[in-house]
Amino acid sequence: MSGARKAYPLRVDPALWAAIERCAAADLRSVNAQVECLLREAMKLANGHLDYIDYLIDHRAWVAGSTMSMADLAAAAQISVADYLGGVDWTGHEQTKAWYAMFKSRPSFRPLLSERMEVITPPKHYEQVDF
Repeated sequence: MSGARKAYPLRVDPALWAAIERCAAADLRSVNAQVECLLREAMKLANGHLDYIDYLIDHRAWVAGSTMSMADLAAAAQISVADYLGGVDWTGHEQTKAWYAMFKSRPSFRPLLSERMEVITPPKHYEQVDF
């Protein structure tokens, strides 16, 4: 772990912040260290989910079987949110990336990709089908 840290203002619900403080105290960490630990764990979990989708796509045409289903639509929508926030590391997940790119290219999915949040802008690749 590098010694340099990026300072970042963070708005958090007071109840969530209190829960983070309790976890930090239980783990004998500072709140900042607890937040960093939580973020690292979330990234590991996200990578594990991408690994699982890679596995599914390697063994069948779609997430839940031989035809596209609500499971594919739900997974693609969730991945779209994470991708919008810049939280997806596509390295080593070519199967899932190709599957997601197929959804991004569908006319019915395009309006989702054009929506924007006021404060958060997506990565440059977000709207690109071939990213």
